[in-house]
Amino acid sequence: MKELMSVYPSRLTHPEFHVLDPMTYFPNQMEIIRRALHDWNLDPDSVIFHVGITQTELPKLKAQGTEFDFIFIDGVHRAYPVMIDLQWADLLAEGGVICLHDNQPKFPGVGWSINRFLKVHSGFKRISQVQSLTILKKTGPVMAPAVRPSDLTAAKMVELPIRLRRSIQKRLGKKMVLTNST
Repeated sequence: MKELMSVYPSRLTHPEFHVLDPMTYFPNQMEIIRRALHDWNLDPDSVIFHVGITQTELPKLKAQGTEFDFIFIDGVHRAYPVMIDLQWADLLAEGGVICLHDNQPKFPGVGWSINRFLKVHSGFKRISQVQSLTILKKTGPVMAPAVRPSDLTAAKMVELPIRLRRSIQKRLGKKMVLTNST
């Protein structure tokens, strides 16, 4: 957040910054974040904090007719939670950008969710991949909802084999060697 907010020279020139977080990761999280913003010479009052999760906050913002030009997603890295968070695409303005963090082999659910989302929505294009950051742009109209119930069901189903493979790798060690004894 610091880097994104620091791009703008003053409060008068930057857009509204909204942050969604359950604020349950450590004690006094909100207080610590606000103090850090202040220490970085950023006004904590210039950030609109939504304390909650997608399922509770997204409907409120939809009802208010809120629209965003930029959305940054960096939540739980499994397919189902990523697919839940991709529902924010319903609030993205045409020409807007969604950035998803941690699209890398270590978190296969992120990549799976992005690929499924792009297959369904021709109005979104992958415009860049910078290290583990995937950048999608809304290039045209999109049928709502951005994420359908079938996408959420598929995401739950894909998590089982991913978790199973990860569990086996932990038990056998990261490096598995297959040999042919014939």
